[in-house]
Amino acid sequence: MNKRLSKKLHKKYIEDVVYEISLSSLWRKRLFEGIGREYTISVSNFSEIPKYIKYPIGRYKLSYKVFMTNEMLDDNIYYDGGVFFKFEAVKFKEIADFSFNNTGVM
Repeated sequence: MNKRLSKKLHKKYIEDVVYEISLSSLWRKRLFEGIGREYTISVSNFSEIPKYIKYPIGRYKLSYKVFMTNEMLDDNIYYDGGVFFKFEAVKFKEIADFSFNNTGVM
């Protein structure tokens, strides 16, 4: 696949990846316990990927990384007990998104 198409597909599916990983109890537990660690979401860990996003990741060989970050996007949505997860396309660092998560909910 050419670079331009790969970039478009990574951009198209990042919101779905953010949503599904942020809701997955397996991934939430991993991210909350792995402060400072970076995890890859790709065909290499296909069995751990939520069902809904398996198809595009497998078909288009998409690869993202996710990690907990202290980077704050908006002071209005921050509250105690919440953390940000940052998601980036591995090949295209400019394609990134965040989710804000309650540490009290696994």
